[in-house]
Amino acid sequence: MSPRRLVVVATAAALVSLLLAASYEYATHAPSPHGISVEVVGGSSRVDAVSHQLSSTAPGSFTVERVPSASGATSRVADNRVDAALILSASGADRIVVAGAMGPTMVQAIVSALSSALPDTGAEPVVTDVAALTRNDQAGMSSFVFERGLLVPSVLGSVGFYLVGLCARLWWRVAGATLYAALASLLGVLLLDAGFGALTGAPFEMFGIGFAGALTFVLIVGAFQATLGLPGTGLAALILLFVGNAASGGTTPSAMLPNFYRQISEWLPNSAVVRATKAAVYFDGHGIGQPLAALALWSGVAMAVLIANDRLHLSERRRSPDDHVAIHATPGITHLARRRSRKRPSPGPEAPATKRTTTPERNGTLS
Repeated sequence: MSPRRLVVVATAAALVSLLLAASYEYATHAPSPHGISVEVVGGSSRVDAVSHQLSSTAPGSFTVERVPSASGATSRVADNRVDAALILSASGADRIVVAGAMGPTMVQAIVSALSSALPDTGAEPVVTDVAALTRNDQAGMSSFVFERGLLVPSVLGSVGFYLVGLCARLWWRVAGATLYAALASLLGVLLLDAGFGALTGAPFEMFGIGFAGALTFVLIVGAFQATLGLPGTGLAALILLFVGNAASGGTTPSAMLPNFYRQISEWLPNSAVVRATKAAVYFDGHGIGQPLAALALWSGVAMAVLIANDRLHLSERRRSPDDHVAIHATPGITHLARRRSRKRPSPGPEAPATKRTTTPERNGTLS
């Protein structure tokens, strides 16, 4: 390898490192709450005072709604329908209801803001956790570990599926992806449930989420590879590893991400795996529909791209039946470019120039 190529490879690797660090630092450098829903139970004057204080000290961070029932507000926090509840007591200590499964950073931000919004009565509010993290998941990171344990091998394994199945129909890669997804999910559940006891109580639900997540990851990478060839792996990695993982809500809760990542987090497949896992383990399945819909959307689009590429391969095989190996090994975008060039009319042969004959003149008269 020439020194010039070494410089190019080293520079490219350094840029990849920079992009990865920039993406994660953008997600985690200044976490702050945005639009956290809080239901408040109490007299209208006290509720208005709390709402005004929150909007003054943390504008845009909380949305406050007054509700009549303390038990109803507590139940909605436990069902993952609202982020927190504040029970204002006419006599005695006020109560803040949170769900620890949202993560220590989120809970701390909620408790700190709501405590500061209460009038100084000399009594600290009582904090009630209705969805506490398990003893072996005290940092609230196990759902992220589960997702990342599926993601990284999915991207790497997709390269193997591409190289092994390069000259065959795309469905061999899909079959390999399906087998991998089942095995990876099963092993992940066994490790985090039976092994470490970090995510317990919903092994079958976790297996289904893990299977759907791992399969979605491989299908996304496979769709890019089928369309663009091996370089498509880089674009898929940019979406899944660089942006998707940083914005997954695993390290920083989604409600505390910067604006751009917060807007897209809800529909990223990475975030879908994290939130679906938390919903199954900590919230009795409440709120699991949206993340599963996000996974279905990504996998459905990826399958549609794979089907389109497979049909393109079959069409080319009808044109050149003896070249099926080369046809399947060719990315879809290359086939489309060749079709376009074939349809472009070729210029015809140039017409010979017409010679102009003249009659010689003599003394100004025609002979």
